[in-house]
Amino acid sequence: MNLDRGLFDKARYQQANLRMGSLQESLPQAAVTALAREVVLRLAEKSKKIPLVDADPKEDEVESLSRALISDDPDAGADVIVALQQRGVSVETIYLSYLAMAARRLGEWWDTDQASFSQVTAGAGRIYAIMRGLRPLMVPGDASVEKSVVFALVPGETHTLGISMATDLFRERGWEVDLLLGLDHDGLVAALGKSKSQLIGLSAGGQRSILPLMKLIVALRVSNPEALIMVSGQVAALDVDIVGQLGADAAASSFDQAVSLLSRLARIELPYIDAR
Repeated sequence: MNLDRGLFDKARYQQANLRMGSLQESLPQAAVTALAREVVLRLAEKSKKIPLVDADPKEDEVESLSRALISDDPDAGADVIVALQQRGVSVETIYLSYLAMAARRLGEWWDTDQASFSQVTAGAGRIYAIMRGLRPLMVPGDASVEKSVVFALVPGETHTLGISMATDLFRERGWEVDLLLGLDHDGLVAALGKSKSQLIGLSAGGQRSILPLMKLIVALRVSNPEALIMVSGQVAALDVDIVGQLGADAAASSFDQAVSLLSRLARIELPYIDAR
């Protein structure tokens, strides 16, 4: 992970947290549970795999952050993050140690009924919003091939013609393209986690694809925090806030638009493109 120095964007966090809250209110409970578990379990898994960064958070610090994340104050967890940065703790340590260990703690509380469904889903949403606040500090490193992208079909999709044609057309324009088809959610997250490309193009169909797409984006924001994600396909034509609520960096409703957006992302003139 290549992280630049800077301050946590609390205003961005608050905006993302409001969107997450609105999204959670509009979704069925089963969908909210799936998204919350995606955040908690995947981030908690990082605390098991990633070696010690700067310093191992003390038990009382993890406890305090975890309690803040499920408190009645929506800004309490973010305030802890700000305080950590002011103390000199690196963004990498905050992300890979503090948030990961707090996520594991929330998962333990959830599994043992020490925290309610509403508390843990709120906490998971706040962790996700904190990661959105940290994203401007995660400056993409140099890709081995500038015009390199991974195209993937959202799990459950069976129509491969469009994404296969796009792959061929991008290759004709000099892009290095990897195409991932036929993978389930976990398999796709694992495969994308091993990719060296920082550009990911996800193709999704209509309304039925929104929840799988949302779950996939949430997982990738945890597993591939530097990734730049563009969504295309029929879902881009729906009245869905793909960039805002779903958390993608761009949405393309046509091939020409996809070429334009990915070209802008590939130049990496900014840390990432997020119009909202």
